[in-house]
Amino acid sequence: MKKIFPMLLLAASTAAQAVVYDNGPFANSGNLSLLQTSVTASPPAPAAGFHSVFGFGMNNAASVVVADDFAVGAATVIEQVELFYYQTGASSAVPTATGVFLEILNAAPSASGAPVAGSPGFANNLFASNLVSHAFSGVFRVQDTVQAATSRPIMSVKVALPTPVTLTAGVYWLQWSLTGSLASGPWCPPLATLGQGATGNAEQKAGATAAWLPVVSGAAASPFAQGMPFRLLGAAGTPGAITQTATACGLTGITVEGSPNVGGYLRTNLSNVLGAGVIGYGFISQPVSLCTCTIAHSWDVTVVGTSSVLAIPMDASLCGFSLGVQGLDYGTAGNCLVFSLTNGYRLTLNN
Repeated sequence: MKKIFPMLLLAASTAAQAVVYDNGPFANSGNLSLLQTSVTASPPAPAAGFHSVFGFGMNNAASVVVADDFAVGAATVIEQVELFYYQTGASSAVPTATGVFLEILNAAPSASGAPVAGSPGFANNLFASNLVSHAFSGVFRVQDTVQAATSRPIMSVKVALPTPVTLTAGVYWLQWSLTGSLASGPWCPPLATLGQGATGNAEQKAGATAAWLPVVSGAAASPFAQGMPFRLLGAAGTPGAITQTATACGLTGITVEGSPNVGGYLRTNLSNVLGAGVIGYGFISQPVSLCTCTIAHSWDVTVVGTSSVLAIPMDASLCGFSLGVQGLDYGTAGNCLVFSLTNGYRLTLNN
């Protein structure tokens, strides 16, 4: 019995857990994570030189560390952490990470954030004793003009925390670094949404005595702040979601993408607009039928145009907040109407 009991504890700690927080997407074109550099290859067309960095260093052996923030709206138990990395030249069939180091902080590292109670300690390598899974994510990091490249397969590495960490409602930071078996990297791919510049406010420390600085990509004169992908698994929390709530009554298309989290972003784009494009945001979900069209929600805020970006404040009191978004094409036929409506979607922030 003495031998069996520790085995049962290990099995319980590494069992599949629910995702309670997902910081955002790193794939933005099928199974690709495009570095968006080209006007012609990155619709909706950004400015030339839009993004400039494939990935951001986080090599623990060189004391290079990254961190990003997150918020929870109620008591949340964190049992596992999933991180993402690539090493240039690796095979998608052979994961290369050899070490995982992480800490959960009560504030930004640049603001002298301290580890929360139960955090594993940044000096401890969780890879050997607490590894849950380690595999190819199915996504390659590529330049938008060379999309057939396969030298940067993005890997997922998931570790269990030695002791589950219970967080009360508030804003926290995850700090992490990895080691790998290849010379290049490990590198952290940034969050990625087509046409989107700023995706977060991650920080990086590039050396033991270096200062914590913002993670940015793009032209030096006007760089875009970047967010980093990670997932927290455990109990009680609910990840953010973007769900469809109504069906289009015309040919105008809509995409609603981004990081549906407190501190995240929502990017909406309309396509095939034949008249005047309008994007509507609404707080109240109250579908109304007009002929064969459905108004998905109250239209409390409208944006004239075919693209809109909503930056979500980093405020834990917004956890669980819900917002509708839908597009309208004025001047095109929507059955008996002088406009057509796109699919409707509802953004629900993490809680």
